Amino acid sequence: YYIFNSMQGIFMDSGYNIEDVKQIEILSSAVRGEILDIIEFFGKLSIREISEHTGRSQHSLYHHIKMLHEVELIYESETRKVNGQIESIYDVPGRPMRLKYDSEDTSVTSKILSIIRGIVSTNMRDFQRAFDNFLIHRHKNLHNVTHTREIGWLSDEEVYEFQMKMRRLLLEFKVRDKPVCEAKRKLYTLSVLLVPKKQSKIEA
Repeated sequence: YYIFNSMQGIFMDSGYNIEDVKQIEILSSAVRGEILDIIEFFGKLSIREISEHTGRSQHSLYHHIKMLHEVELIYESETRKVNGQIESIYDVPGRPMRLKYDSEDTSVTSKILSIIRGIVSTNMRDFQRAFDNFLIHRHKNLHNVTHTREIGWLSDEEVYEFQMKMRRLLLEFKVRDKPVCEAKRKLYTLSVLLVPKKQSKIEA
């Protein structure tokens, strides 16, 4: 899901805004954030299928599914009979899901920081699993993984332009269909964090 400051005025096309305080609090868990991402991307899923996508046991997911359901971040869209068992199938209320907040509202600051920490934690887990499962390889002399931290000077206008370019990149990233031949395309994750940095006296 997208996380954006409501003061920015972008990402305002169709979809679902996560702005209720209880919903924001629920997403402080990295597991619940990952579940939401998985359902948003893959579509309607059972707990069994969510377990397969996340690599987490079904038993460990029930509590998180219940909490997401209670605040209406997911809903039971249908039931399905599999091997004689009835499975609940869950979906998100809209696509794309966007976490919307006001940066001037200090009451949500700690909650947003918790969500960001959860995203970083999920990234680290994905990174570790990629190495553990030998998914890292070279193609045209480049590894199929990118990790970087950069510092640069940007004006407000340049930040806006950067965000719009990133929006187009993210939309392109998400709309690619699963290929018939999986050898051509693999599943990837992408997270972006752009923040203003407090300047030292020397930098100022």
